[in-house]
Amino acid sequence: MKFVQVHTFYSKYLDWFYSRNPELQRLPYNQQIECLLGDGFSALHIIAPQMKSVGYDSSFIIANCMHSQLMWARENSLNLSNTRDLLYQIVRFQLNSIKPEVVYFSDPITFDSSFIRSLSTRPKVIAGWRAASIPGKTDFTEFDFMLTSDSGIRENILRHGAKECIYSLPSVPRFLFDLGGKVEKQADLVFTGQVSQEHRKRIYLLNEIAKAPLSGSREFSTEYYLSSVPENIPAGISMHNLGERWGKEMYMVLKKGRIVFNAHIDIASNEASNMRMFETLAMGSFLLTERYPNIGSLFEPGREIETYENRDDLIEKIGYYLDHEEEREEIASKGKKRCRENYCMERRAVEFDTLIKKHMNKKNTQETASRVQSGVTDEVKLRQVNEILALAYEAINNSKLNDAFELLIKGKALRLRVENLDLLRAICFIKMNDFSSARQALLEELSEFPNNKTASDLLQQFTEASGTKSNDQEFNELMSAIGPYTMLSPERLYSLYSNAKRICEENISGDFVECGVARGGSSALLAMMIKRYSRIPRKLYSLDTFEGMPEPSKEDTHAGVGAEETGWGSGTCAGSVNNLLRLCQGLGLENLVHPLKGLFQDTLPRYKNEIGEVALLHMDGDWYESTKAILDNVYDNVIPGGFIQVDDYGHWEGCRKAIEEYFKANSITVKINPIDSTGVWFLKPPAQAVSPKSVNSPLKMINIGCGSRFHGDWINMDVMPLDPAIRKIDALSGIPVETGSADVVYHSHLLEHLPKQMAPAFIAECFRVLKEGGLIRVVVPDLEQIARQYTEQLEKALKNEKGAEARYDWMMLEMFDQTVRNFPGGEMLRYWQQENIPEKEFIMKRVGSEAKWVMEAVQNNRNSRHGLNTSEETDPVKIGQFRLSGEIHQWMYDRYSLGRLLKQAGFREVRLCRADESSIPGFNSYLLDTEADGAVRKPDSLFMEAIK
Repeated sequence: MKFVQVHTFYSKYLDWFYSRNPELQRLPYNQQIECLLGDGFSALHIIAPQMKSVGYDSSFIIANCMHSQLMWARENSLNLSNTRDLLYQIVRFQLNSIKPEVVYFSDPITFDSSFIRSLSTRPKVIAGWRAASIPGKTDFTEFDFMLTSDSGIRENILRHGAKECIYSLPSVPRFLFDLGGKVEKQADLVFTGQVSQEHRKRIYLLNEIAKAPLSGSREFSTEYYLSSVPENIPAGISMHNLGERWGKEMYMVLKKGRIVFNAHIDIASNEASNMRMFETLAMGSFLLTERYPNIGSLFEPGREIETYENRDDLIEKIGYYLDHEEEREEIASKGKKRCRENYCMERRAVEFDTLIKKHMNKKNTQETASRVQSGVTDEVKLRQVNEILALAYEAINNSKLNDAFELLIKGKALRLRVENLDLLRAICFIKMNDFSSARQALLEELSEFPNNKTASDLLQQFTEASGTKSNDQEFNELMSAIGPYTMLSPERLYSLYSNAKRICEENISGDFVECGVARGGSSALLAMMIKRYSRIPRKLYSLDTFEGMPEPSKEDTHAGVGAEETGWGSGTCAGSVNNLLRLCQGLGLENLVHPLKGLFQDTLPRYKNEIGEVALLHMDGDWYESTKAILDNVYDNVIPGGFIQVDDYGHWEGCRKAIEEYFKANSITVKINPIDSTGVWFLKPPAQAVSPKSVNSPLKMINIGCGSRFHGDWINMDVMPLDPAIRKIDALSGIPVETGSADVVYHSHLLEHLPKQMAPAFIAECFRVLKEGGLIRVVVPDLEQIARQYTEQLEKALKNEKGAEARYDWMMLEMFDQTVRNFPGGEMLRYWQQENIPEKEFIMKRVGSEAKWVMEAVQNNRNSRHGLNTSEETDPVKIGQFRLSGEIHQWMYDRYSLGRLLKQAGFREVRLCRADESSIPGFNSYLLDTEADGAVRKPDSLFMEAIK
């Protein structure tokens, strides 16, 4: 279902942002929107990105951002009839083109009912937001519902024609809670916001705060960041005004204050609700705001925030909390925790989804289809389920087990969560001696009805059999937390656990994807591995209908028995987005998990590009069609060598058939590794870009900038050949090889020595000489790894950890020395000349085998006369000659920038790999990136391959 949010930003902000980013207006429309969203302005109003998590195809329009809107018009070849009402013309074109089922106008004054009636097709649901004054002639009659955080204007909204008005508090997107990391407090009190004729109370209090230190009160520093015309700012306030701040800069202002002062607009109807409260708490800062009657229902004063009643109370509390730092910081911490738990955007999206479904007035959408079948309403279905329960009770009591089981199968297929339905299923399974299924049915019952004592008591009899305990204590601890929320066996869970942990520890690129979530236990397990072990940012995409299994096909059988007849057909294995989020929130994982609701056939094509590179894919789709959809849409996203686990390969025949058909159709051969009687896992094989040839027809492989590392099977090239077998070339002048003649191009620690602006031409030259299907392997210093190690050692040095200062000094050299040095060897060489090199073991691990002998040689000749001629440092001529010699680094790369460079040259299937991993046949035998003992030659490196 398509969802569009139409929003407007302050014009002053847009002017400010584009003036700072003048190149932005030339970028494509989607990139402009991404940049604006990334700056975080108005973030608490913007729900569109989060609606994807509850199953919507979501778009966001900034109606008054004419740079992006005119770019959209050009990209879509619009014939704009005149320039008088461009704002309305383009938005009208956008909505008529997208044809959304739901439109949310967060500026319903600019876009009221007269605009809605101008659309060629009215969206099925129209919603709006308003928490300020409403001009007299505003028309809300086309709005199905309006949201407001100010209950005092609710009646006014209804008087203007809205069909319904619902109280809704602000919500905070997850990225704000972690924005900026830990920041040192720099000001005693800060305020950021507007001052105008509608903020007379605010102006009075700001002025009183400014005067307080001058009138004998405790001294404190005050910083105001005001958005206003100068004549609205009294002189006493103006002297503290440092100017308006927007977006991320505004959030960082909130973060830097020991106390953040807040005062509502004058028209606020005696209740606290403004955005600044929630933004302040999300930043982890101490909030001092007015005491309104409703404040205790939002946050606990004195524990999560603090309030003031009047001017004197305000000044007194500023002084008190500046003098009681620990108490102040504890309140700020608890306030942030409460804000994250109760006012996160994920919750609001779920609530918004519920409201939208409530107001859907047609029956042809996906959400309506999931609740209504063949025109049968939920009320009718509820009567049917209750009748089924009564008949099933009677059948069980009369020992008519098959009759009861068939009735309960029909009941589950109606997809209503009714108490005791799964309890009766469990009783049937027990009487069939299927105790594993009984346990799972009881868990389903208790996930929706946790107070069902009969189900709880019965579950105690069906604890997991012996063998669930592992020798891995960490895994056992995780099992105790997630065990009740999963149907996977301990063996399959351990497989996910160990492989996810390995991926994180080995820094293998890519996100995690789970198709088939049910109650969320395995999602929580995977997210925990990311949280504990991932060295790079990762997400877990959790996809499910969240309403139970879809209908199986004739292919979906077990031992020849149809899926419905087994009792695990339509409607079973049900979970909900709320249950998943609650489980993850309880474990502190909510920021890592991205639920996507809907059938795989619908969600995966829509989000395939957003998901991107996948390191681990967990396929728990059960059915033939579901498994096909996963493979058709996600298999290509999995990186070569990526981990794929299939939960139902040994149980459901349709699942196995879909996999075998896909592999046969795509000529894929993998080693299937059994886990238990049903689950399997395998690694995605490397892309066969280069095929091994016979001895009489060797591969044509080129090693550019080979230095002292070369092999006779390769064509070796270097600007300063160290051997007669090496060809002399200048990489910037081209590669002296015919177009389309090479199978492999390899270069290690060459690219960083080229000027950044010349790198695209050099990579394009590599592309030129390769055959179609030829492979490039590039090795460069890994800027991301170096930067992460630098920040880690910085934090440790600040905590005075033993040896951290020396490790920090070395990381500074790694980051800068080869870029800024003015003489051979630079500061690194001087570092190695020390008699006792501090943290030598740490450095040896980082520099690798090739640099170790240099370090050792420097140590052996430390006192020889062949040391540095340091006079060269100040000779401009010699400095210039040295900096053009090729030793220094001209640029640095990370996995994003290097991958982008390769893609822009035309390469495909770009992937990260390890030093000992390659699609080049027999690569490790050439000892180019590794030593004979398997040691990595240059551990600080980034290894990347791609195919022409």
